[in-house]
Amino acid sequence: MSPPVSSPLVLRKSAPERFKTLVKNGLAAAGVDLRGWRGVVAVASPPDAQRLADGEYVRMKRYAAETLRDYAALQRVKSAAEMRDTCEAAPLPLVERLLRERSRHRRVVDIGAAYVKAESALCAAIPDVTWDMLDLADNLAAENADVRTANMEFVACYPLEFLERTANRYDVALFNRVLAVLPNGEVRSYLAALSSRARFIVFSEPGSVLRFVGNVNVDAIPPARSLPMRGRLFIHNYRGLLAEHGFTMRHYDAYRTPVSWHGEQHYLIQGVAENTRDV
Repeated sequence: MSPPVSSPLVLRKSAPERFKTLVKNGLAAAGVDLRGWRGVVAVASPPDAQRLADGEYVRMKRYAAETLRDYAALQRVKSAAEMRDTCEAAPLPLVERLLRERSRHRRVVDIGAAYVKAESALCAAIPDVTWDMLDLADNLAAENADVRTANMEFVACYPLEFLERTANRYDVALFNRVLAVLPNGEVRSYLAALSSRARFIVFSEPGSVLRFVGNVNVDAIPPARSLPMRGRLFIHNYRGLLAEHGFTMRHYDAYRTPVSWHGEQHYLIQGVAENTRDV
C-alpha cells in the first residue's frame, strides 16, 4: 500500500500567463470584452444544494439525454488508439491497478458514465468484474449498445439516490469529469453515500486556472466552500472533502492537458482515495 499523499496540490501559472490574465481581468473590469474574456471571468455558480430538486432533476434528465446523444456520436468514430489518448481514458489505469491488486467485491460503479467507449476495453480485459454504469439519461443503454460488454449494467437514474439505496459494495467508485460540475453540498452527499459502499474512490476532474492571476493551491480551498472555476464549474478541495468522509488520499496529482481536451490553461486533477473503514 502506498503511503498517504501529503504534499500540497498546486495548479501553477507561468509569469507570462499571470501577466496576460492580469491585463485581461483589468480590461474586463473596465467594461472591455476582449475576445469574450468577460464570459470567462463571469461566474454564475448555482446555489449550493445537497441534491437535485425534483424540477431540476427533470430538467437535467432531459439535458443529459440530449448531450449524451451528441457526445456518443463524436466518440463513436474514434479508433481504439485515439480513445486511449483522451481525457475519458485518463483515469482508467488507476482503476485497473486497483482491480488487479486490491479487489474484494469485483464490482465498480461509474457515476455519470455517459458513453463508455473508453471503459469498454478495460471491462473486456477483466470480465469477472461487474460495472454499474449510472447516469441521468433515459437513453443511456440505447446509446451504449455498440460498446456494451457482458459485465456492464446500465441504470438510468439519479446516481445519488441509487447509491443511497443499493446494497452493492464496490471496489472502486469512479468519477470522471463529474465532481467538477457538482456544488459542494451535492459532492458531500455522494461521499457520504460512498463512505459505506466503496473501498476506493478514483476521480479525474478538470481544473481551469484561466481566470486566476496566480497559482491555485487546491489544498487551500476551504472544504466547505468550493472555488468557482468558470461558468458553473468548481474546483473542490478534494483531499479535505474526502478526509471528512473517511477517505485517505493514496494518489493525488495534476497535469496540464492538451488544449483540445478542455481549453487553455487547464489541468486534470486525479486522485485515488482509500476508505479507512472496512467496507
